[in-house]
Formats: sequence, C-alpha cells, structure tokens
Amino acid sequence: MTALPTATVRPLGSADAAALRGLIDAEPYANAVIAARLDSALPPERELLGVGEPLSAACYAGGTVVPIGGDAPDWTALADHLGRRRRTCSSIVGPADAVSVLWSELSPCWGPARAVRASQPLLVLERPVPIRADRLVRPAQTYELARYLPAAAAMFDEELGIAPLGGPKWGAYITRMADLIASGRALVRTDAHGDVVFKAEVAAVSRRTAQVQGVGAPGSPRPGPGHHRDGGCDRVRVAAGSVGQPVRQRFQRAGPTPVRPARHAAGRNFVDGAVLMSW
Repeated sequence: MTALPTATVRPLGSADAAALRGLIDAEPYANAVIAARLDSALPPERELLGVGEPLSAACYAGGTVVPIGGDAPDWTALADHLGRRRRTCSSIVGPADAVSVLWSELSPCWGPARAVRASQPLLVLERPVPIRADRLVRPAQTYELARYLPAAAAMFDEELGIAPLGGPKWGAYITRMADLIASGRALVRTDAHGDVVFKAEVAAVSRRTAQVQGVGAPGSPRPGPGHHRDGGCDRVRVAAGSVGQPVRQRFQRAGPTPVRPARHAAGRNFVDGAVLMSW
C-alpha cells in the first residue's frame, strides 16, 4: 500500500443521499446498478462509503466493489480504507481508470485475482431500435422457472466463472431469478419442446436507466439466423418501456468478435471501459 491518504473515508447515510445522487447522475450509465439500488432502498451504511466533505467520491462495498465518481486520490483513499479490512467482495467493477487504481492498491492486501478484464465495455441505447422484434420473445412465466434456471446459470458461469447453483448462495440466486420472472423482467424464447433457446433479464431499473443482461442460452439449441439480434432488440424495448429512459446493456467481454458492428447497426453506442476482477 502507499502512504496513508489525507482524504477521509466515512460511511454514508441518509443525510448524504442528495450528494450521492449527484455523483451517480453525473455518470448514469456507469452507475446504473447503484442507481437502481438507491431507487429501491438506501443500502446499509456499511456498504456505502464516501470520500471528503463535501462528497467527492463514493463506493459501494458489498458483494461487489463499485467506485462512484472521484479521481485518483479519492480512489487511493478508498483502497486504503478497504485494504484495512477483510475482503468480502467477489469482484471489483467500474470504469477502467477507477478500478485500475483500486486494484493496484488492493492487490498486495487481497491477493491475486482469478480474472482481470481490462476492457469490459457497456452498450447504451438512447433511441428507438431500428430492427424488427422477434414476436416469439416473451416474458417468462412462473411455471417455467425450472427450465429457465439452467440457461441463466450457464450464462452466469460463462461470464463470471462461478456456478451460481453450486455455491453457498444458490438459494439467493434462485430467489433472484424467480423475482425477475414474477416481475416480468425475464424474457425468454422457447422451442417446440419448451426448452429455452433465448433468455435475457432486465436486471436493474432506476428512474433514468435500465440494465439488460444475458444474451442467448448456452448449452441449449441455438435459434435460427437473426433471432439473437431480434430478441436482443425486443428485450431493449421492454427495458426502455419500463423506465422511459435510455438502456444500458452489460457487454459480456472483449475479444475478437463481430459484436461491435452488429450493436452499432441496432443503434447502440459503446461507452465507458470497465474492469472486472474475481476471486
């Protein structure tokens, strides 16, 4: 670790809500998940940390560490604070510049990461989708949970390298998927046998943005040409309709893929480099 920073890190409470909202609204796409949490309920004080008075940066420090706003000195101060306690998160996610500073400070304390993704773009749609919808993509029904879970878990494992149904929090994962289905925020396309061939979730909805995630269904038969494209656009329509605001899509990972031109054809823009690190 570097020398002790002069900036003060403190737990945030309800009195900081307005200042925290200002930091989040300054970067609404990067902070979409945190905004959704704030719009539902203020997280416990132990999970929200702030830097400075007035507030110059913040950090969600729950199962995932997510920096919010700030600059290099702020992120260094947050890292120093986090490094003094036992690691309880499974990943660090956020803008690449913020996470790189956090990780350079925290790695000596928390040990090596299982995966480091130096480029994890976000996709943003700010206008109507110019591609026809797939009429077979629909909200999943509660009775389909048993068929939906394996497809969702396979996508989770592929993206994060963690099998959610085999770990200690499998019950919470099943409850989360059941809640998304019950609220109409899990989309699905099935074949003639009822097997899932496309799925997606509108995972985080705030007053300004919605995040959609989970393209396709690994391990299941693939739909015909164009169905992933059309289904993806359909889920964006659902997400946009739920908030009436721009939609952020979590892009799985960088690599040699034709996904960028396809996404641009659908009217989406790439914004914000991001990094994810898991243990």
